[in-house]
Amino acid sequence: MPCAIKQVVQLQANLGKYNVTGIDVTGTGRLPTPVGRLSLRFDGTYIITYRYQQAKDAPYLDNNGILTTDNGAITRWRHYATLAWSAGPWNASVSQTFVLGYADDTSLGNPPRQTETRRLMGFLGHGISVYDELSALENLTLFGKLYGLRDPRRSALEWLGRTGLE
Repeated sequence: MPCAIKQVVQLQANLGKYNVTGIDVTGTGRLPTPVGRLSLRFDGTYIITYRYQQAKDAPYLDNNGILTTDNGAITRWRHYATLAWSAGPWNASVSQTFVLGYADDTSLGNPPRQTETRRLMGFLGHGISVYDELSALENLTLFGKLYGLRDPRRSALEWLGRTGLE
């Protein structure tokens, strides 16, 4: 007769090594204009090599720009960019998340779901912002209302209490 599981022992082991090289790019700029202040922030990563071993002393496998079951999709380029405007009590921002495509791994004889490289791109119409003239409770309550929470003030108080910021 089966019984309940009382204990699980799970050990982690480094089976092989990773060899990863890349370039990170980060930039921020601010520009005062007659109609407010514009801010631009950009964070990007370009992966030059992403090689790994499945076992100690095994040959290196290339995972750069390929979707594999070992590491998922390793894309060559990805970035996050935000353009923000502020004037007095008004703020607005537009953000973009971009991920360069990848190809399916066909090394194990699996047919690719698509023959051309996949392209993934996301666009967010707004980013998370806070208003300096509002308290933490007021900011969280405002954004809770915008996201349609049933009781945004109660939720805000709960999270502020959990973090010790009430």
